[in-house]
Amino acid sequence: MISCLAVLKCALGHNGDRIFVTDRGNNKLLTLAKDGDVLFTFSDPDMQVSWNVHVSAAGHILVCGYES
Repeated sequence: MISCLAVLKCALGHNGDRIFVTDRGNNKLLTLAKDGDVLFTFSDPDMQVSWNVHVSAAGHILVCGYES
């Protein structure tokens, strides 16, 4: 379950079927289906306090960490 205090930013995939959510409390980026199911989880030890996420025009997912 995702804590409401952990989610800071989200972005939609271009076709609207995926939601990308930063989980700053756990230093992760979550990929959710439209129904809220977790499809993928991305984490990296160098990404600290995942702060923002953006989907580029080419479909690339960019995420930055506040303390990275």
